[in-house]
Amino acid sequence: MSTLRGPSRVVIDVRAAFPTVSRKVFFLNRTNVAKNRRPFVTPRLRPVRPGAPAVGVMDRLFAGPLVREQADGLELLRSHATGFTRLTIADRVARVELTGGCNSDGSTVTVAGEIMPTLRQLAGVAWVKIYDPAGRTEHPRGHTDSIPTCLEP
Repeated sequence: MSTLRGPSRVVIDVRAAFPTVSRKVFFLNRTNVAKNRRPFVTPRLRPVRPGAPAVGVMDRLFAGPLVREQADGLELLRSHATGFTRLTIADRVARVELTGGCNSDGSTVTVAGEIMPTLRQLAGVAWVKIYDPAGRTEHPRGHTDSIPTCLEP
């Protein structure tokens, strides 16, 4: 346990009672977006359980960046989504359904830009299909990426 300042807080370090592996989670980089400089997302390592890395990285994604990462300009662009469900990986395609809402607000930069590289880094994932909360995506079949129409600009 330790006490930190700026902001004042108490930090308790707790070791996981289970093994973890480090995987990347991609967050929106506000500075790059403002300067129209790619990449618009920046990876950060997170510990996840080795037996369920896909769920682990998605849980860490929707938990958002750490306070110090936020200070560096990283954020979770939710596009109105509050979370995810129905995450599956089969035939090299990861499928995930957003929960809550889904709206690009007219932007070409959406939560899809964070989800796709976060899932595509996993062994066995070549394509990512994102579904809206009603279970729809533009290209539900085949070996191709897909987003729902609500994430189109």
